[in-house]
Amino acid sequence: MGVICAAVYLIVMFLFIPFPFAEWLGTESVFPYSKFLAFLSGLISICTAILLGFADDVLDLKWRHKLAFPTLSSLPLLMVYYVSGM
Repeated sequence: MGVICAAVYLIVMFLFIPFPFAEWLGTESVFPYSKFLAFLSGLISICTAILLGFADDVLDLKWRHKLAFPTLSSLPLLMVYYVSGM
């Protein structure tokens, strides 16, 4: 049941990506790439967390693997925050 809710959440989030950035789409102003990359890296982190939950349900992972995967799923956020200086 959690995978279905997560899939619906991700579909809605991917469909609504353009709306926060709509004011920059038709103009000559500078597009806020750092905010856009932070948004996408958040979605990638959520996707990897969902993958971890699904893999745990299917494969019955041990605790040592459950501790390593969240660290890896947070790497996109950490890299974007380090590069953009947020």
